[in-house]
Amino acid sequence: KIDAVQRCQLRVVNVSRALETLIVPEELRGTISFEIIDNVLSPDAPIKVTASVEGGRIAVTRGAGSDAYRCSIAAFSKLYGGGVTPEALRAIKRLDGGTAKSDALVNALHGGRKPFRGDNEAG
Repeated sequence: KIDAVQRCQLRVVNVSRALETLIVPEELRGTISFEIIDNVLSPDAPIKVTASVEGGRIAVTRGAGSDAYRCSIAAFSKLYGGGVTPEALRAIKRLDGGTAKSDALVNALHGGRKPFRGDNEAG
């Protein structure tokens, strides 16, 4: 018996734009901050952004709150792609920060989706 496994790796190169392209349920509201280490595209300082979710859209601004998620670009890319939850990343020591409220918002943004859902999203 031969089993075939296909794997795909996603690497976000523009955090703000990636977040802004997510399809968001109209009723979803909240704020999530990120401090992301990217030694390739931002070697001198973490990428710090805050995503405000409201009215079916995500607006991204520079800077991060004190409750920001802190992670590598690899971990952020997995989280963004919908292949892993904040709780799972935290359990394997790939994510620090965040709150139960931000975890719930991230999970609601993904809505149990499989990685790379369509329409105007990258991927």
